[in-house]
Amino acid sequence: MADRPPERLEFHRILQTVAEGAHTAKGAKLVLASRPAETRESSRRLQHETLHAAEFIGSGLEPLFGSLGTSDDALAKLKDGAIGLEPFQLRGIGSFLTETRAFRNAALGKEDDVPGVLHPSINSLPDLEELSGFLLRITTPDGELS
Repeated sequence: MADRPPERLEFHRILQTVAEGAHTAKGAKLVLASRPAETRESSRRLQHETLHAAEFIGSGLEPLFGSLGTSDDALAKLKDGAIGLEPFQLRGIGSFLTETRAFRNAALGKEDDVPGVLHPSINSLPDLEELSGFLLRITTPDGELS
């Protein structure tokens, strides 16, 4: 790949196509900021991860992260120094943690059917069941305090 720059490979067109399938604007932005792998080893690792993710999707396992945007916004506020969050943001974080746990448990159930390189990363996702349950109990689906 060193002799052929990404422009010649029309890498930007590939990224645009992938970005169109992103579920969020932030996801599309991250895709568009991607660069080709630097080494053959990292290229192979990314290829194996992508193929494993495609096998998951093909088996019917797809993360349901509908609350990711709200959670991401809340975490950005905390990173910027906020000392409190709105109830709807707490609800979003609780929902995201619950969705993450459900995805992890479903992936664990498919470990024999869909073996691959992503399982160690998925298995390392924290459970945080107590925290997610607490955040969901103290807020309502409308984003108010209970």
